[in-house]
Amino acid sequence: MTCSSSTHTCVCPQKSSGNLVVNPGFDSTASLNGWINDSGTVTWISSSDANGCSGSGSALSTGGELDQCIPVSNADGLTFYMGYSYRQDTGS
Repeated sequence: MTCSSSTHTCVCPQKSSGNLVVNPGFDSTASLNGWINDSGTVTWISSSDANGCSGSGSALSTGGELDQCIPVSNADGLTFYMGYSYRQDTGS
């Protein structure tokens, strides 16, 4: 979660309108569209958000990784920022 400077409360992250990632928030089963799983299976988990936000979920990848290719043209002089959150269960 992030802290709102105007209300001084914790709020869930919101997607940026300039976000180039397709379905970045894993907010529904359909949000897995656009992601590539190289092997294994991917399942949407509605009750497991990395920030504990309701209305959002996560992607569980077993036996593979999630990828997404983002074509960018005419990027001279532009700066790109990338971030992510993840949750790792402890155990074997």
